[in-house]
Amino acid sequence: MTHIKLIKSGGFIGLIQSAETDTSIDKQELIQAFTKAAAKKNVQARDAENYVVYVDKAHYSIDAEALSGAAKKLIDSLMDHLKPVKL
Repeated sequence: MTHIKLIKSGGFIGLIQSAETDTSIDKQELIQAFTKAAAKKNVQARDAENYVVYVDKAHYSIDAEALSGAAKKLIDSLMDHLKPVKL
């Protein structure tokens, strides 16, 4: 099992949210998908939402819209379960 944690930050009010789960999806398949969907920084984007995925201890900044297949289903499911992070 691979532990996955999604952190979403930014947006209009700067809210930080997270969700996590364990998955049986092949770890290398997920790493490849997240690397391929690497987020590109847009310095002109205001109120942009940022997504960081932790695969065990490694982390990847991703463009959630660029995902496909099992990785997309996993991230979509985590997005449905995002909860605010208390600082």
